[in-house]
Amino acid sequence: MISIFGSSIIFLALIFSVIGIGILLYSRFLKNKDYRIVQSGSNAILGSSLLILISFFHLLYQIINNNFDIKFVAKVSSSTTPLMYKIGSLWAGSQGSLLLWTSIISVYIIYFIISKQNKFYKIFPTALIIIGFIFSSFIGFLYFLENPFTPAYNILDGNGTTPSLQNLLMLIHPPLLYMGYIGFLIPFAVTLSSLIENSHDSKYLKSNRKTTLSSWLILTVAIILGGRWAYLELGWGGYWAWDPVENASLMPWLISTAYLHSILVEQSKGMLRLWNVILISLTYWLTILGVCIVRSGIIQESVHTFAESPIGYWLLGLTIIIFIASLLVIITKAKNIKPKEKIESFASRESGFLYNNVLFVGLMLFIMFAILQPVFHKIIFQSSNVMVDMNGYNGIAVIFGVLLLLLMGVGPFLAWRKTPKNVLKKIFFIPAVVSVITFGISYITIGLLDAFNLTNLLVSIYIMLIVFIAFGIFD
Repeated sequence: MISIFGSSIIFLALIFSVIGIGILLYSRFLKNKDYRIVQSGSNAILGSSLLILISFFHLLYQIINNNFDIKFVAKVSSSTTPLMYKIGSLWAGSQGSLLLWTSIISVYIIYFIISKQNKFYKIFPTALIIIGFIFSSFIGFLYFLENPFTPAYNILDGNGTTPSLQNLLMLIHPPLLYMGYIGFLIPFAVTLSSLIENSHDSKYLKSNRKTTLSSWLILTVAIILGGRWAYLELGWGGYWAWDPVENASLMPWLISTAYLHSILVEQSKGMLRLWNVILISLTYWLTILGVCIVRSGIIQESVHTFAESPIGYWLLGLTIIIFIASLLVIITKAKNIKPKEKIESFASRESGFLYNNVLFVGLMLFIMFAILQPVFHKIIFQSSNVMVDMNGYNGIAVIFGVLLLLLMGVGPFLAWRKTPKNVLKKIFFIPAVVSVITFGISYITIGLLDAFNLTNLLVSIYIMLIVFIAFGIFD
């Protein structure tokens, strides 16, 4: 009975969400738009969100109370599991983590409807259609493919949570990671809907920057905590091992970092508008790609991935749909987002931001190649072949890291529009001399204390660049 109740709630949420999308689509194509119709559609999606939250707390209640008549509860918890880890066991399994993911989407939907319905009335229906479509997709996956309320019979006690997951960090890391991922859905939907509706209000840009920044901060903390957990539990000897699933979280972080830099140029000078649309679309698409990598089973080298399940193919389909739909919107509406000004000089602050963006995107493309290369090699040649190992990752990361640090040092000295050559020479002379002297002293000191090798050379280069950056920050 309890399992039927939980499944019914999810099914009702799916129905409400689909009905809401239908009503919003109907209002979207009406010549005389009626606010009451939009309100009805948003209320339906709001109701769907509340139902998903009810199902989440319903499942959590069953776990805490050791209801092993539910198959998922028997799989991830037990009567002897401490209460704290019973709560964390909800996202220790594939079905529960998908319910957590969908629940977090519902929280963002509630926030979006309450806070943006009146402020963004021109684009609100279209944005909610985009969000609702993705929300409905995950509810569908949850109900038809990964239902956490599947009943079990004659089970007296559960298996309990895996020992490596019984860690305080794992109570915090997955929810924060999902919050960071899903938070990018709001600026993605706002950006695409503003393109579709040909509405480019500055308040959309301001809202996108705030939402993206908060999601970026949450994702940053989640990645750090995940690295700490891996260091403690997996014994990798470091906080980052370039695991494919680790890299899946790094890719949207890199592109969202680029977006947060370039959106400043758009806000200040009206430049890079098309570029920013591409960046925020790519950021959200990478989060869905990351979910696909974790749940499809295509990456078998990772310790983080769930077992292969039918949801992988459906997630791949959703990834393709989002990519194609975003690309079509950008291509068809690109002419409507021309920049207000153009970059006049390579030695300007806006150029510095663009170089910064190119490095972030370049590093992301390298990581994506390294993740997917073994997959395509196995599909084509029926054999495994990993071209990029940890040393390869580290080598490329060092190169990009040095270039990014160099740009961080140069950027604050550059002026908007154009920085004259004589000014560049004047402002760079003292920082450059002090930084080079610092490099020489640090390399000799470290070399005498340890050894004159490549690692210590790189350390000295980083110290030099940090001193150079300090001049730009504190000058």
